[in-house]
Amino acid sequence: MRGDAARREQEAAIIESVITAHYQPIVSLATGDILGYEALARRVRADGTTELPGAWLTEMLSDAGQSRRLGATMLGAAATALRSLPEHIYVSVNLEVADLRAGNFVEAREEHGLDELAHRLVIEVAERESITQHAIEAAALARSLGARIALDDIGAGSARLSALVDLQPSYLKVDASITRRLTEPGIARLVRFLVSGAETLGASIIVEGVEDAAIAAAARDAGASAGQGYYFGKPGPLP
Repeated sequence: MRGDAARREQEAAIIESVITAHYQPIVSLATGDILGYEALARRVRADGTTELPGAWLTEMLSDAGQSRRLGATMLGAAATALRSLPEHIYVSVNLEVADLRAGNFVEAREEHGLDELAHRLVIEVAERESITQHAIEAAALARSLGARIALDDIGAGSARLSALVDLQPSYLKVDASITRRLTEPGIARLVRFLVSGAETLGASIIVEGVEDAAIAAAARDAGASAGQGYYFGKPGPLP
């Protein structure tokens, strides 16, 4: 009973809040130039306070309907951001595999005018469930419109190697749990191996969770093309 009450309280809190996007820069390790921004979901409560991802996000993602609404909201935010950013800058959005399977991207095309912006959109897929044929077809459609796919959380234990073939990603994003150890010779060799493998698939490596100059330098030396993390900028409103 107490579990049901907690769930109802969480659902009520979500309804009473507004989901917005904060943007974190993705930076070229070679030049320091901003290549794009990742749109990250934040919850703004009725009292104006902003909450980082936590139990509320897990709750939303566990419900198919709320997950789809979250995906649609973030796609809309990305479309708005792209229209205000220079043409060479992209925006990436996290979508669950279930959202791809449900055609969330397809349904948002007309509402947000995504066809004209798709070449500057990156869809980040974190594999938390099986990648079905429907998801593969949805990813193929997104690519046919010009959008790119990023396979997220590489090294966190969730991604299957077959996803590299099934989704044909343009980017592999190395999880922060690996990045923070990049100054270790063994981890650096692992990332160089990932870089080499990614190149054979036409993909490039982005390292997440870059916290300082030493990690940024180690990532660059390992061959990663781009980095993301507090060293380059915290998530926030677009500049």
